Amino acid sequence: MRIKLLGSAAGGGLPQWNCHCSNCDGARAGRIPARTQSSVAFSADGDAWFLINASPDIRPQLESLPRGESGARAKPFEAILLSNADLDHSLGLLMVREGGPVNVYSSKEIWQTVAEALAFERILGAFSGRGTAGMSWHRLDHECIELETAGGIPTGLRLKTHMLLGDPPSYDQSQGSGAGHACALEINDERSGARVVCALDVAAPHPELMNAISTADLSIVDGTFWSPAEMIDLGFSTRTSAEMGHWPISGETGSLTTFMGTARKGQLVYSHINNTNPILDPDSPERTEVKAAGLIIGEDGMEWTL
Repeated sequence: MRIKLLGSAAGGGLPQWNCHCSNCDGARAGRIPARTQSSVAFSADGDAWFLINASPDIRPQLESLPRGESGARAKPFEAILLSNADLDHSLGLLMVREGGPVNVYSSKEIWQTVAEALAFERILGAFSGRGTAGMSWHRLDHECIELETAGGIPTGLRLKTHMLLGDPPSYDQSQGSGAGHACALEINDERSGARVVCALDVAAPHPELMNAISTADLSIVDGTFWSPAEMIDLGFSTRTSAEMGHWPISGETGSLTTFMGTARKGQLVYSHINNTNPILDPDSPERTEVKAAGLIIGEDGMEWTL
């Protein structure tokens, strides 16, 4: 199984267009690598690729994938799996409208937000010319499913969904808090036995998710904020990281301490990193602390073969 980190930043990317924090200015000056908004691609064979999330930066991200199909019109992915309905994970669905109907996998809560609150089903259906055929929804729940190509060919990859507690995006007032607004995705390769966990939207540790991470060969996890009050201290928000749906890295109950105290089989990579997070700075003590603990700070373009 091949895994590629297409984008490693949180919403807005790095640099964020309206921000002059030290990281954004460092990226503009070339001192810190620029990053696109978070997305992961995976494939059993290097030809049929699946995307986890459709970021607003999906166009340049897709250019980095192999072109397995030929012809005047061809898209280099089979389906898009959504880990939540935040704009930085869903707006890319509009960008791929030229490629014909798109297979979308998500929980029913995420689909309701994307299809109704954002009206993507109606918008993309209008472009397809076949009613609502612009997006073909495949429901994810706790059942393990086998992923197929857009043409219905089995890939040998099985998908398990871990429903996480959380809130719907702020633009969707039709739903309340609960499980299913955020999901962690576990991909199992039946041929090699390799397992990957992608958990980009984690508000707090969850026993089922922590067990999956501890036994996976590779885990790509929420690295949005370093500290609980990161955005408050900078004057960018009045909400803590947990209130924004993200488990902070630092502190006694933070993800770094938790992961260090948990035996795990494989590599662990931080992604969905906010532009304010000090681990983005190559010279920061926070970055040194993460690397000393044996965790990887994700960057656009990183690849793994398992």
